[in-house]
Amino acid sequence: MKSATTLFCILLLATLSLRAQPTVAVRGNVMDTEGTPLMAATVVVLQPEDSVMVTYSITDAQGNFAWPKLSPGKYILQMAFMGYQDISQELHIPSEKASLDLGTFVMQEKTAQLGEVTVQADHIPLMIRGDTIDYNARAYNTDANAPVEDLLRKLPGVEINPDGSVSAQGEEVQRLLVDGKEFFGNDPTIATRNLPADAIERVKVYDGASESSQFTGVDDGQRIKTIDLTLREDKKHGIFGKLGVGYGTQDVYSLNGNANRFGENTQVSVLGGANNRNQPGFSMNDYINFQGGMSALSGGGGTLELEMPGGVGGNQTGITTSQAAGINFNHEFSDQLDLRSSYFYNGAGNVLEGTSLRQSLLTDNAYSTDEGTSRTTGQGSHRLNLRNEWEVPEKRSLMLNVSGQMSKNEGQSQNTSETYNGEGTLTNEQTRENRSLSSTRGLDGRLLYQQLFAKKGRVLSFAGEGSVQNQAANQWLLSDTRFFEGGTWDTELIDQRQEENQENVSYEGQITFTEPLGAKRFLETSYTRSTAIERFGKDFFDRTGESEVLNTTLSNAFTKRYTTDAATARLLVNENRYNFSAGLTFQNSLLVGELASDVPLERQFANWLPNLRAEYEFTTSKSLRLNYRTNLNAPSLQQLQPVINNSNPLVNVVGNPDLQPEYRHDLSLGYHSFNQLNFTSFFAMVQANYTQGQITNTQTIDDQFRQTIRPVNTDAGWGGSGYASFSFLLKPIKTSVRLNGNWRYNAAQQWVNGVQNLTDRNSGSVRLSLDNKKKELLDWTVGTVFGLTDVKYSELTSLNQRYSNLTYFTNVRVPLGERWKIATTFDYQQYLGAAFGGTQTVPLWSASLSRTFGEREQAELKLLAFDLLNQNVGISRTANLNYIEDVQYNALTQYFLLTFTYSLNRFGGGNNGIVFKSDRMEL
Repeated sequence: MKSATTLFCILLLATLSLRAQPTVAVRGNVMDTEGTPLMAATVVVLQPEDSVMVTYSITDAQGNFAWPKLSPGKYILQMAFMGYQDISQELHIPSEKASLDLGTFVMQEKTAQLGEVTVQADHIPLMIRGDTIDYNARAYNTDANAPVEDLLRKLPGVEINPDGSVSAQGEEVQRLLVDGKEFFGNDPTIATRNLPADAIERVKVYDGASESSQFTGVDDGQRIKTIDLTLREDKKHGIFGKLGVGYGTQDVYSLNGNANRFGENTQVSVLGGANNRNQPGFSMNDYINFQGGMSALSGGGGTLELEMPGGVGGNQTGITTSQAAGINFNHEFSDQLDLRSSYFYNGAGNVLEGTSLRQSLLTDNAYSTDEGTSRTTGQGSHRLNLRNEWEVPEKRSLMLNVSGQMSKNEGQSQNTSETYNGEGTLTNEQTRENRSLSSTRGLDGRLLYQQLFAKKGRVLSFAGEGSVQNQAANQWLLSDTRFFEGGTWDTELIDQRQEENQENVSYEGQITFTEPLGAKRFLETSYTRSTAIERFGKDFFDRTGESEVLNTTLSNAFTKRYTTDAATARLLVNENRYNFSAGLTFQNSLLVGELASDVPLERQFANWLPNLRAEYEFTTSKSLRLNYRTNLNAPSLQQLQPVINNSNPLVNVVGNPDLQPEYRHDLSLGYHSFNQLNFTSFFAMVQANYTQGQITNTQTIDDQFRQTIRPVNTDAGWGGSGYASFSFLLKPIKTSVRLNGNWRYNAAQQWVNGVQNLTDRNSGSVRLSLDNKKKELLDWTVGTVFGLTDVKYSELTSLNQRYSNLTYFTNVRVPLGERWKIATTFDYQQYLGAAFGGTQTVPLWSASLSRTFGEREQAELKLLAFDLLNQNVGISRTANLNYIEDVQYNALTQYFLLTFTYSLNRFGGGNNGIVFKSDRMEL
């Protein structure tokens, strides 16, 4: 409360001080060399010290611009108009005048030829060109060897989130291009963390339309927040990149490197790295595949509990060693034919030592389970992406995407557990060993052909896609489970090898015809047919010594085919200020299969699926978006098959052949506002979903706390979420403030021993951060994150829980002269909750000292100290449908690491005739 009051006072004083200053009315005129007024030219006033925009104007039909109130002082005045050379000059507003006429500015056409004139680059910080903000990278100083990520941090209106993702104008960036082309697919962090900042000439931020809309001219309403990095010309005629190596205490090591060659028609990039300090060399998709391949090691229920890397201070579950290598190759064969391709290899190994305490819900009481886990896992995956585009402008286009994946996963784990009843009496205990070895191969392809006709807006398109994936796995299970009953212990021993083969094949074809109706209205009709085939077989072998016997009771094979035919009609309205589409789909679905030798499956469903999308733009930087859609979700093969999965003898999972598909409604409403004058942004979104026939689990728990889990359809399920982000600049102290929060609600039903339990789960967090924009002498970021979870059960309300966590974080970098730099981070985490044994705290302090060498500072030597207090631990807390769990695991602890990094800058032909000076570039 006290800090909030202080912040309010600062804002109030700043506002009063600004209001107290005298103002001057300023006007001017813009024309070309022939005296013709230039209408819609952008005229911007910037603060010279930090490039923050003070005000701007768009010239009228007579080329006039005006600002009725502008405070006296020194500014930068800049002008931009398409096809003309930019103007940038100092502007001084005297305090003794009530009005000031700047006169007429004459803009020159861009007709000069290279080699004949001197082109000046005055480091104009940014230009607004329609709905695009165009930043001049040279105007924002970055450290030697800094990645693009550090450059983006300095751009007004651009933020780097804690997980490395990028937000611009209050929205997350979904697409990052290099010279207009994709870079390693759709993962922006590969570019931001590997390309050097000094290779970038300009950064353009805009809302991009979908690729289909760009070609056809029919706006489908989809907007993709895009950043396009334009490379410096001198970086397109040689090789640039960097190499780094490091080694430290506790045998910690780090290797990384990248090399890039960008030409007029060709882009080539190679990168690689390896480390054993929890720095991921893989993307989220790779991590999901990693989990799926390791599912045999789950403690129960068929899922593996892992966390995605990227927590505060590099913390994550266990200790991870990772390797990554990749190559990106793009080539334009002609104006009509374009190839984009990439190959990526990821490897990861994880060592986990952990303990957990789980309290599970029964109808009238609860029981608890203490578990210890020791687990080692490893994964290696290869991913290849190819994309060909052939386009005849205003006539036709053909796009082919092909991707292939191949991975191998292996692991082993040892688990011990003890289960106690509500009175604290030991009821069962178990020791379990699992080993797993699996491999996966997959191939995906998509083809899209679009044909334009003479009548503008008339489009015929054909789309086809298909995928095939095969997975083979061998799993070994050895468990010894003891149950206490009637004063004696009964022992159940399982020694099995489980051989599993799975194949998934899917294909889809779609034909779409769009007809213009006039007045910017279009009718889109389409027919889609899709088929998904799943084949799954699993053999269980009971082992006795070296011999194996097939267990015919558990072994079986299953198939499922899900085919849909869908006819859709959609009305699209494309107005200047708003876009609207409303459609209705009739879908006929057929589900057939063989779930076991005596359990055939055949069901048919017919459904109407409405959808609605609308967007209204109040201005180019304020918009409101509404989206409503429905879809039908068929149950998976594993949910349908009536055979027990006994990977954990205490948790048996069996499918339900009577399951029906879920019918889901999703509604979202979002508002976005961005002020280009002061880079204030606000973004908010609320979402809600309602699922008819939601699939959930029923649990049967016997007296020895053995569980049998079976999926069933429920009446309905509800869910909702909200997100808001607000950022602004405190000009008096040159500090950017960002406040965001999120909330999620879920209401679900579950049955335990035949008794219905309703669970209401609310969770959310609030994050406040302050980041100084005057970074020449001191670069700092401070903030706090507060998270809260509240869970309520309709049965056994004594298990209702409310717990929270609070984190304070700081990041400071200080230059010590021209070559030295010191940096430090400190994170202090508090985990609060009486049910988890009270408050636990984790302080994590790290620091580094670095020095650059060489005439152009190509080399850097850095000493990094991680966890200086040596108090880092891993903590995870969960409140689920019918249990709460507290987990503690091994985490990366104190080490010292010395790294050496060298930047590559090898260019042919000297400097290619380019000479850089302090404030201009000569050719």
